[in-house]
Amino acid sequence: MKEFILHIISIIVYSNSPFAFAEYNDTFDTVAMAKPHVKVCGDIRVTLFELKRGFDVHALSSCEISLGSVTYAPMHYLANASTITSIRFPNLREVHGHMLLAYSSMHSFSSMFPRLSIIHGKDLYHGYSLIVMDNVLLEDLGLTSLISIRQGNVIIARNAQLCYSESLRWNDIMETKKTQVISRQNRDSCAFCSTCPSACWSPTQCQQRCSPNCQGNCLSETVCCPEQCVGGCHYSNRTVTSSLICNACRTMRIHASGLCVEKCPDNMLKAGGSLCITHQECTSFFLGTGFILDEINECVLSCPHGFMRMSHSHCKGILDP
Repeated sequence: MKEFILHIISIIVYSNSPFAFAEYNDTFDTVAMAKPHVKVCGDIRVTLFELKRGFDVHALSSCEISLGSVTYAPMHYLANASTITSIRFPNLREVHGHMLLAYSSMHSFSSMFPRLSIIHGKDLYHGYSLIVMDNVLLEDLGLTSLISIRQGNVIIARNAQLCYSESLRWNDIMETKKTQVISRQNRDSCAFCSTCPSACWSPTQCQQRCSPNCQGNCLSETVCCPEQCVGGCHYSNRTVTSSLICNACRTMRIHASGLCVEKCPDNMLKAGGSLCITHQECTSFFLGTGFILDEINECVLSCPHGFMRMSHSHCKGILDP
């Protein structure tokens, strides 16, 4: 049964990722051509289609939160190698949808996603929140900051050189314990990580483990994050005396301060179902092209059906006076 599932997923990944040109036409301008210094972005897609259209490798390098999903499937044997190896998302720490990493020549994803800490799985890919398939040179996953997958299954398959995917404590990462982690047709006959006490991402990168008091939510083994956090936390600046900021919140999060709140203040806009941002933030860094939908006090990527774009980045109902 697992072999059948693997075969079906592989067909879907191959057919949908690089060649579904028409499907991506509407989102290309807001994804591949986003303005520099975007901190909150939508879908991130790096496929053969975007690469041939002239993907700007710097456009989303400052993105910290993806309110959509991440697809990295460049079809390495058809794309320009120098362009592929220069693609990095060094600030990305939160993905609301799913992650699909396939058909690449990466040896590790450690330099591409060094800060990724949480995948929410709000939008699953055929039931999966993390898919890693057919990466011919992949030796280790390298997602060393990942400590939380909130929902959805995981499939890691047909990565011929991949080690250590089965040595990880996936139960520590998966928030929903009934989810599946499928690891098939990888190498996995690798030496144990002698430098790590239990589990590792690679021979030199141990899997972070929280103390029992932290309930799987920590900055380090001995430093717990505030209880309203999910997916870990970080210091507000580089000094250890600074306060801890949640990577994501169980409720709403004020983007500028990182403060977790039950609902957005009246003078702020809701974005992506989990963020509170100012009007200025919406029209500057948010998705590169944020629009204000006054009727529901929300910042959106584009004006929905029945609304038209107005001056000052507002959406107005067509039937409104």
